[in-house]
Amino acid sequence: DQAASRVQEQKRLQEDLQTAKEFFLEKDYESALRKFYRLPKDRSLGAIDLFIRNAWYNWAVMSMKGGNCPEAIQRLGEALNSDAHDQEASKLLEDAEHYRDRPKDKVFSAYADRLTYRTLNQK
Repeated sequence: DQAASRVQEQKRLQEDLQTAKEFFLEKDYESALRKFYRLPKDRSLGAIDLFIRNAWYNWAVMSMKGGNCPEAIQRLGEALNSDAHDQEASKLLEDAEHYRDRPKDKVFSAYADRLTYRTLNQK
């Protein structure tokens, strides 16, 4: 019974991970993060912390593209909580803070349009 229970639990975790990855690919970062945070830090599931960092980063990029710098700042803070050495997130945070209370002009729009999303496993 215990072995069957462990196998069933592992299967459920793999299904939850797959669902979270699908949310990530659909750019539904909020749902992806909800799933990722509920998963245990288990090597068999992969680099959950990396997935979380990249979901927060991508959600921040989405906010920047929408011109919402305060949201981007909050989301980049979460990304940096996952990986304080993420230089790309640090740079984007500086830019979001710079534009926080400024009008979103053509320069900002061109900058935001060039921002790219990360892949799930991007280091």
